[in-house]
Amino acid sequence: MGRSGPAAGGIDVDLTAVVVSVRDDEPQALVVPAAPSGRAALPSGPLRPDHGTLQAGLRSWVEQQTRRRLGYVEQLYTFGDRPAPAGDDR
Repeated sequence: MGRSGPAAGGIDVDLTAVVVSVRDDEPQALVVPAAPSGRAALPSGPLRPDHGTLQAGLRSWVEQQTRRRLGYVEQLYTFGDRPAPAGDDR
């Protein structure tokens, strides 16, 4: 998936959805084909300024890539790394 460039303030925010359901007592995750390899991937994409919120962006990417509308959405984790300042060897 192409990147749209850094959001305001020079920060890239990527959104990834893990959509889980249970069918016949078996957990299932919603996946999409990842071009060009064709291997399965989670619905994802960059947060864009027109999304307004993380949830709106996530809903937009899932709907575009799966043609399914999400019901209840819960943010379980947020991961983030900032580049270390020059000379910081941590």
